[in-house]
Amino acid sequence: MIKSRLWLKATLFIMLLVAICSLSITLYTIPLTRDITYRMAETHASALLGHVQGLVEAKRQEIESYRAFAVETRKRELRDVTATAGYIIKNQYQAFQAGEITEKEARQG
Repeated sequence: MIKSRLWLKATLFIMLLVAICSLSITLYTIPLTRDITYRMAETHASALLGHVQGLVEAKRQEIESYRAFAVETRKRELRDVTATAGYIIKNQYQAFQAGEITEKEARQG
């Protein structure tokens, strides 16, 4: 039976059919899988980029808020220093006018 030409032809025909089916499935599924994978990666990358953009915007707002806070803090410090200096100058001037200190002493502070 194995040596029969009909059996050999039938076996070769079945093997040829299996090979053709395998080849056609391979030629169809590889590009399809590649396209699906590419679309999934693109979707994931877009979502990730959106998330990163949101994080960057949040950090930018935090930095801007901190900058405004730092500027206001610096202005307040400068006002305090200026007020203190003005108070010292005013006291020195009043002491000079009252004759408690000389002009030279008042200027030296």
